[in-house]
Amino acid sequence: MRVNKKKQKLKQTLRILDNAVAQDKVFFKLFYRDFEENKELIYELMKDGFRFAIIIDDTFNPSIMELKKLSIFKYLLVTEQSKNYYEIKRLEQYLNNIVIYEL
Repeated sequence: MRVNKKKQKLKQTLRILDNAVAQDKVFFKLFYRDFEENKELIYELMKDGFRFAIIIDDTFNPSIMELKKLSIFKYLLVTEQSKNYYEIKRLEQYLNNIVIYEL
C-alpha cells in the first residue's frame, strides 16, 4: 500500500475495516521508504488498531538497531533479490517476535 498523503482520505478509506475482527485479520503491506516518510501517520493508524507489514526495499540500511526499530511490526517482507537480503537474514537472530518472509 502506498501511503496516501491526505490523512483524512486515508482514514475514510480505512473505516471500511474499522472493527476489531477485521483489523485482526488484515495487514497492509507498506514499503520501508513510505514508512520512513510517514512514521507519525503509521504510528497513529497502528494506535487505532490497524496492522502493517513492512516490505524491505533498497532504502533500508540493515543494522541491528534499524531492525529493532521495526520490532513494532509483526512481519517484515524481503525479496531474495534485495541488496540487503543476506544482511537481514544474518541479523534475523537478533529479532524477537518478527517473522521475515521472503517474497
